[in-house]
Amino acid sequence: MLRGMSAPKLSTLKAELETTLAAGKLARALELSLQLEKLEPTESRWSQKAGDILRRQNKPKEAAAAFERAARTWAKQGFMARAIAMAKTVSSLDPSREGLIAELDPSVAQQEHRKARPEAAAAHGKALTLSQAAPALARAPDAEDDEIRFVMEPSAVLDLSEIMLVEDDLVESLSSVEMPPSRQIDRLASLPGFPLFAELPPDALVSLAEGAELLEVEDGTVIFRRGEHADALYAIVEGSVRIDVTGQPVLREGELFGEACLSGSAKRAADVVAKGKLTALRFPRVLIDRITPKAPTLERVLTEALGRRVLATAIATSPLFSPLSPTERRELGLLFDLRRAVPRIPLLSKGKTSDALYVVISDELEVTLSNGEKRIAGTGGVIGERAVVTPGPSDVTAIAPKGAVVLQLTAARLAKLASTRPALADHLERLTLTTDAPFSGGTVS
Repeated sequence: MLRGMSAPKLSTLKAELETTLAAGKLARALELSLQLEKLEPTESRWSQKAGDILRRQNKPKEAAAAFERAARTWAKQGFMARAIAMAKTVSSLDPSREGLIAELDPSVAQQEHRKARPEAAAAHGKALTLSQAAPALARAPDAEDDEIRFVMEPSAVLDLSEIMLVEDDLVESLSSVEMPPSRQIDRLASLPGFPLFAELPPDALVSLAEGAELLEVEDGTVIFRRGEHADALYAIVEGSVRIDVTGQPVLREGELFGEACLSGSAKRAADVVAKGKLTALRFPRVLIDRITPKAPTLERVLTEALGRRVLATAIATSPLFSPLSPTERRELGLLFDLRRAVPRIPLLSKGKTSDALYVVISDELEVTLSNGEKRIAGTGGVIGERAVVTPGPSDVTAIAPKGAVVLQLTAARLAKLASTRPALADHLERLTLTTDAPFSGGTVS
């Protein structure tokens, strides 16, 4: 803020800007935007507003210059998704500035992410090792000497504590409060979309950003519908979306949606609709597949994003965990471990001791029930619920035909949590589950 400019004066200018924009007085609105940009040079939205107005006035070169200022300021503050969106707008207005994305510095975003989630950020620096040659291997109960059930994966990266469902009225109350950039970035740094822009190697980030499509739509626009081909992942830059499934949250800036394209699912499982004006980045699956071999850490980032959403939904919808408060559900989320199932080796075997619950993250499990009927547990499917309530011989067999990424919760860990949560302990004692058949744990869009 410039010396001599009082807070009331700034408030007056901001109020006048909104009034003039609503009235369509673009010349005066531009004047006010540029004045506010000079008064608050670290507030990116004023140069972004100026760019919007200039674009409406059909002045592409001047609009591109304003959006470029916004892009550089957003990046300096750590808001890389917004910076990338601005840079793509610049290149659409002025093709000579196509190289702007490569000039944006993601270091502040990386610092904020590592400050917010140090253990997860450290794990992002390593590729997600999915080979059966990994040193830590787990054996199934009653397994033969050569029966390796799954490869153990480091779970520090899969910090599920921030994505439990939030009530819509709380989301609405938060959206009406204008947070300063420092608080906004603190919140965003813990969300699943942030590593996508903070932890990728610079060349991979540039390739991903340049290949992304910028989506700008109005309230009520259907982004995709249930049953459509799952061909892209989306990152919310500004605005929010609603997933048209009971119990799903309103997703806001910093969140990803459309993860079904990562899970091996060919179809969308729900409608997704813009809630208010929405700006998002769309990453086609073919783009992700092209970049991943050159940037193995991308697989870890995306596995985390998918795992967080799937597990949050499974916990919210499973009858096992209905007595838990949102805080207790976050605690529960931290008890799961990420695993890669070995193809064709049973996770559960009929007649053998079973003491863990599994949530399918990607690919699928083939489940054979006690009567010989076969079922498929795809992404979001939960098996082994009875095993963590009353450990004992399983009445089903579950295998991953092609291998699968799953989350595991052992009976011992659930019992430890229940020992400090009387309501959960009472609920589990009363709960009677007669089968280990797959329970559909929710929806991945």
